[in-house]
Amino acid sequence: MYKFLTVLAAFIPTMLTAEISLPEIFSDHMVLQQGKTANIWGWADKNEKVQITGSWNNQTVETTSENGKWKVELPVPSAGGPYELTVKGTNTITYKNVMIGEVWICSGQSNMEWGVNCFSDTQNDRNNANHPNIRLFMVNRALSTTPKKTFGNGETWKVCTPETVSEGGFNGFSATAFYFARHLQEKLQVPVGVIQSAWGGTIAEAWTPKSSLKKLGRYNRMIKQIEKMELSPDQITKINSDRLTDWETKVVQSDIGLKEKWFENTTKFDSWEKTKVPEVWSGKLKNFDGVVWYKRNLTIPKDWLNKELTIEMTAIDDEDITWFNGVKVGENKNWNALRKYIIPASTNSFENATITIRVYDLVGHGGFAGSAEQMKIYPTSQADKALNIAGDWNYKETVSASDIPEKPELIQLHQNMATVLYNGMITPLLPMSFRGVTWYQGESNAPDAKNYQSLFTEMISAWRNHFSVGDFPFYYVQIAPFNYRNPAQFAIGVQEAQRRTLSVKNTGMAVTNDIGNIHDIHPVNKSEVGRRLSLWALNKTYNKEVSYSGPLFRNITIDGNKVICHFDYAEGLIAPKGLNGFQIAGGDGKFVKANAEIVNDTVVLSSPEVANPVAANYAWSNTAEGELFNKHELPASTFSTNWNK
Repeated sequence: MYKFLTVLAAFIPTMLTAEISLPEIFSDHMVLQQGKTANIWGWADKNEKVQITGSWNNQTVETTSENGKWKVELPVPSAGGPYELTVKGTNTITYKNVMIGEVWICSGQSNMEWGVNCFSDTQNDRNNANHPNIRLFMVNRALSTTPKKTFGNGETWKVCTPETVSEGGFNGFSATAFYFARHLQEKLQVPVGVIQSAWGGTIAEAWTPKSSLKKLGRYNRMIKQIEKMELSPDQITKINSDRLTDWETKVVQSDIGLKEKWFENTTKFDSWEKTKVPEVWSGKLKNFDGVVWYKRNLTIPKDWLNKELTIEMTAIDDEDITWFNGVKVGENKNWNALRKYIIPASTNSFENATITIRVYDLVGHGGFAGSAEQMKIYPTSQADKALNIAGDWNYKETVSASDIPEKPELIQLHQNMATVLYNGMITPLLPMSFRGVTWYQGESNAPDAKNYQSLFTEMISAWRNHFSVGDFPFYYVQIAPFNYRNPAQFAIGVQEAQRRTLSVKNTGMAVTNDIGNIHDIHPVNKSEVGRRLSLWALNKTYNKEVSYSGPLFRNITIDGNKVICHFDYAEGLIAPKGLNGFQIAGGDGKFVKANAEIVNDTVVLSSPEVANPVAANYAWSNTAEGELFNKHELPASTFSTNWNK
């Protein structure tokens, strides 16, 4: 018995001792920021001694864990490697192939997130992406209502190769971040590490700390929404259930098809109008937004009966619910997706079958967008036996979109809630040492462009305060022209807000109005985007003599009936395709097209319609493309002297 207790007493300390650990940003192949010191941190048992040693000098820095946490400032040399970094406590962790160089965080929405695989013109660059001195760290998507300490999703540093830059297929490493790193590494000839932390379709509020949103004062509703997530799961479930039940009751009452259960086989539909399927709505339905029901009979081959079937259909604009013999077999709310639903064998028990589809078009064109070959039904295991179900269908419209009750706001975590991306995808990097940030976001804030400048400015300030490394460089991309479906998305306002944010210390803006695509919100020329971001970094951060900005509006002066536009970075102004994007206005604020002439490093504007001009615009529309450049072939930003007045 005594021996057992002695053994147990010796074993207990080992059982209770926590192993030393570090966040995911420390791994093999990582890049540490060159400079005087790099922050290294992690967790260990209370009062545990922690030793950190870099193989570049084999000198050990020692600290003691306080309340389970520890942090050191480790002296690091100038750029070089590969090295090893050893962290020793009760256990020992050794990181291999560590480089010392330049580290940048690359964040934003889809134009930062989309991988090199998304663009066909990057294939050659992907095939030749053997860059051992470029390292990639991709933060996986994560949401959190409170600041996270770790990512916990398998993140790790990787050496840039054709395989690693393309991992994840469509969601491979950020094209913008990759090209930024490649241009930077080519010019600096030092290791470069880029950390991608981006999520498509997201608003800046999601990337901003809650304390900063509270300071701005106009985001109380968003803040209350995130604070509701602090309720217990049972409370949230009950509230959401009650709201959905009430809404579904109202939807059924508004749509006679649902109210009378038109999806059932007993519904008579011979008197309904006939149309071809697939077909985008035309004729009397051409401008209709709302619900249209489709039905047709179908004779099922006898040898198919009591077998599982698959039904495939074209993309349906915008949403559909599909029934087979009165049983719901599928639902999809994605207007751009092909439909494919499974029909259970138990539903397929008689030859005279009925297919019912409820199509709900919210805005714009509705109906079936695709080819007749995409409309088919077949036994799941025998796709080659498919019956085509294109052709004549009966249809009947029921309720317009404006009369359908709006879906209630549910308490659920999503990527466009206030602060959730900052908490989930940025705070785990704190207090990392790095050089700066590149940012590509703004399209999702277009509906509230007038508030973007103050929001963006506060977000930059918050990041700088929380990382506690001073006013680090923050270089961003001005969003490109795009023909937004909804005119209320006044994207030009975001461009102007971004231009005015240059008043914030140590910021820079890559203008892209000459390399966009008004029909594609994801322009393909990410190589040039990355290069233009790198030009700001090379000049402003690394003191290289490179031209980095196109003409930036400074002010206007009035000379009689002429407006003279003055710019910074205006050496050798050129307009290869002419100047058609300038406007001027008088005291009435009505802008008209201006005659524009380059005079030295200014642009002089006039119009016979405006005798006493007081204001000017350039490229002031969502789809206006760049016309004005300096001699370095860098485009001028849009501007408006009257915006937000």
